[in-house]
Amino acid sequence: MKNVKVRSYAATISIEPSIPLEQVAQEVEAALSVKLEREVSGKFEEFVGYIGWALGGRITLIADPRQPTSHYDLDIYGTSDVEGIAVDLTDFLLELLKTRPCLSCKRMA
Repeated sequence: MKNVKVRSYAATISIEPSIPLEQVAQEVEAALSVKLEREVSGKFEEFVGYIGWALGGRITLIADPRQPTSHYDLDIYGTSDVEGIAVDLTDFLLELLKTRPCLSCKRMA
């Protein structure tokens, strides 16, 4: 098997707002075995958000408080210093998130 180097990885997932964002954060934590913390520095400006780190990458969960019926955005992104391929982890993470029945998730267009 050839040794493949990963330059970056990413996933962009839309979560339906059927439960409050705080509960979504807890469900994402459980599904992905990560810790998300409420983002209070103003990094997301007027958006409400959570941030975490895993496998050297950033995980963000944000919502637009002006549009409470809109979806929540879950983004995961990481890079390395090596030359290699970019990997889309969206399908893999969607499978992990399916283990949480109260989350309705899909790939963002």
